[in-house]
Amino acid sequence: MRRIQKGRWISGATALALLGAVLSACGPRPYAGAIAYQRVVDESSQIYVMDPGGEVKTLISEGSGWSFMPSWSADGERVAYFYFDPGTQMTNVYAVDLTKAELEPALLTDSGTYDLEFGSLKWSPDGESILFYTVDVLEIADIYKIDTASGAVNDVFEETVFDDLAPDWSPDGEQFVFASNRPKKDDPIYDLYLSDADGGNLVQLTDNNSLGWVDTLPAWSPGGSKIAFFRYNFIPGEEFEGGPQGLWWYDVASGESSLLYEMPVATEDLPPVWSPDGRFLAFLEPLDGMHVLRVLEAKTGELMGIGEVLGEKRTVSWSPDSRALAFTNLNAGEVGMFILDIRSGELSEIMEADPGASIGDPHWGGN
Repeated sequence: MRRIQKGRWISGATALALLGAVLSACGPRPYAGAIAYQRVVDESSQIYVMDPGGEVKTLISEGSGWSFMPSWSADGERVAYFYFDPGTQMTNVYAVDLTKAELEPALLTDSGTYDLEFGSLKWSPDGESILFYTVDVLEIADIYKIDTASGAVNDVFEETVFDDLAPDWSPDGEQFVFASNRPKKDDPIYDLYLSDADGGNLVQLTDNNSLGWVDTLPAWSPGGSKIAFFRYNFIPGEEFEGGPQGLWWYDVASGESSLLYEMPVATEDLPPVWSPDGRFLAFLEPLDGMHVLRVLEAKTGELMGIGEVLGEKRTVSWSPDSRALAFTNLNAGEVGMFILDIRSGELSEIMEADPGASIGDPHWGGN
């Protein structure tokens, strides 16, 4: 989840470049697609797109505020992102069509928000809608849906008093899964729920009301048969029936949940990420005050051996061809970006830490 930091602001760069520079200047590339990411300088940030080799970096956002959390559409043609305007103190969503010669950010939403915390933008498979959630000043989380044709932004559940967060689409785009503290708004217990795309036909998938567990951050498998999620104990040190805490998945056909990977401390920040071919799950495990990258083969439950990179692992994203994943890494106060090759397990640094800037939110997409 991203919280906007309001304070002093400086002007950001407004020059735009052609995506063709990203694609043509690199020559042959080992991986498909391109990586969108956020670059923060002083107290403003911009969105860039670069080739997987890290050679060509193209600015696609503009404005002097905060552009953050880029997200590729499923067809690989558009990148959407949040933009916080320091003048109006409002946040809207913009999108850039990377198939056009001029990469102009277009306002995607017909209304903005004053909320300070945001969840990732989730494009529907057909590209006609985007789901996201925010946390308002009353600390209530709500899920919103953007109609990408009209720009209409609708509260899916019409301003409920419950915390509804972390939505993720089904592969066919007809439903989405999310975490909620229904039916008791003051209860710290969260379960997984299923909804139609319009918010109708609500179904509870897990039931922790008498068990003491929190189920959150669901991620629907590309094949549609499983929903991965994190389960953790809301009272550390206590033992409850239905554990242990860690990475779990829910079988859509049977309605049964089972443990995939036990964690001493389960993450509360980033959802697990399926490879596009559904073979692997990548996730971050809190360990000794840091986040460690794990990659698990879904069918066998076995962990991959990964080369060591010192530092705090950040946002993880798979390549469109499932051959590799990108992540950011904080070490000694500086952030770099790495690619993990799934075939060899080797790590390569594609963007060295820049003392004058910080990078984050990598999302790998494109064609």
